[in-house]
Amino acid sequence: LRWQQALEVLNALQQSAIRPNVVTYGAALSACQRVGHWRKCLALLEHMESEGEAPDVVSYSAAISACAKSGEWQPSLRLLDDMRGRGVKPNLVTCNAAMCGFQASRRWAEALGLLETMREEHVAADRVVCGAALGACQRSGRWREALALLDDMPSYGVGPDRI
Repeated sequence: LRWQQALEVLNALQQSAIRPNVVTYGAALSACQRVGHWRKCLALLEHMESEGEAPDVVSYSAAISACAKSGEWQPSLRLLDDMRGRGVKPNLVTCNAAMCGFQASRRWAEALGLLETMREEHVAADRVVCGAALGACQRSGRWREALALLDDMPSYGVGPDRI
């Protein structure tokens, strides 16, 4: 139950004269992310901001990953929008986490939308993110979209393999 210990340490820091920073919040977020406690991650992000600590890409990525693990794709979309609105650019780890959530939730349109946004924001895709987008299409019965993505994968710098 390391996530509980991480939250206890964070709470102890807040009670002491030591002010938590993005690294200490990130450790707590990562601990909660590992076990899929997405609500705790969202609460930690809000708490960070209320304490004047701006979440970074690692903080957002952990929260998005927790949402994805729990099948909560809507909060992932909100977090992606929020981070962009705050000038924090999603990276490949962030996008992979969101994409895995879209795949698990059969959200093919969101998956393809994220791929296009990645291209617009110059975030290089990889086989994992493209495979998850293909998986979202496959799980949704969207074979035309999956075939179109296979054709389009080289434009993302990714060649099809045995996905």
